[in-house]
Amino acid sequence: MRLLTTVTAMTLWASAALAETVTTPPFIEAVHPMNGDVLGVAIGPGGPGVEFSSTETNGGLYRLGQTTVQIPMSDGKGLRNPTGLTVADGMIYLVDGNEILAVTAEGDVLWRVADGREGVFLWNIELAADGRLLVSDFGNGRFVSVNRTDGAISDFAPGLHLPTLARFTVAADAIWAITWGSDADFDSTLYRVSQNGSEWKADAVTSGFGNAEAVALQGESILVGGYRGHETAPAARLIRVDPATGTVAGLTMGGDTQGISDIMIDGDTVYLTFPPDAKYSRFPTADLK
Repeated sequence: MRLLTTVTAMTLWASAALAETVTTPPFIEAVHPMNGDVLGVAIGPGGPGVEFSSTETNGGLYRLGQTTVQIPMSDGKGLRNPTGLTVADGMIYLVDGNEILAVTAEGDVLWRVADGREGVFLWNIELAADGRLLVSDFGNGRFVSVNRTDGAISDFAPGLHLPTLARFTVAADAIWAITWGSDADFDSTLYRVSQNGSEWKADAVTSGFGNAEAVALQGESILVGGYRGHETAPAARLIRVDPATGTVAGLTMGGDTQGISDIMIDGDTVYLTFPPDAKYSRFPTADLK
């Protein structure tokens, strides 16, 4: 029997029936609902400046709520700095540095596979249209494809290179991806990645974001989240983009935080993750403003 680490968390309820803000462990990077729970991955208390260069297993997978429970990995290896997770058919898939894991809700590790190529730092993981996993490699500015059965890694869209590739979302006819850019300029860029025959291409939709990390498709719009807004709305943490024109509009949601690392939309509910503030919020998509 494995012991579970618990952390008491405060839940702040807003007026909307499904709106809440939940405190989390420090530097929670992404959350995902699963069977009535909300799961999250955190990189550890030192934050990116410390944890991303560390080999210590300070990160973790958590079941979040009024009492937060850390879910230990059954193989005893722990997690270093996990930044993304997704759920499919009752399984949790997450990325941790150069590793990809498949685990159950109790932390039983089905497989753990490392991408041993130089410079790999896996950032985000999503379910692709063909049932495989699609993963962004921040370190090499590329995508990789992963077999859900055994974790086998293969190249995806060879020749496509997007430096500082962060998160992405999979749509019916394209992949919408955001790059982190530099820490001084407003040069994060939103791309539409699409296939023409056997060739993949990345078209820049709009730029001018400051350290953008998150992207999601919401209706006919694209939502972009980050740490320094947009050059036209630097105080905003959440930006709405018209994909047809590239027009941007700053939203108020998250404006009182230090930044948004992930946007997850599940039906009519949106989840925003705020790592430096150690919290996430969820609310109806109708409340986005």
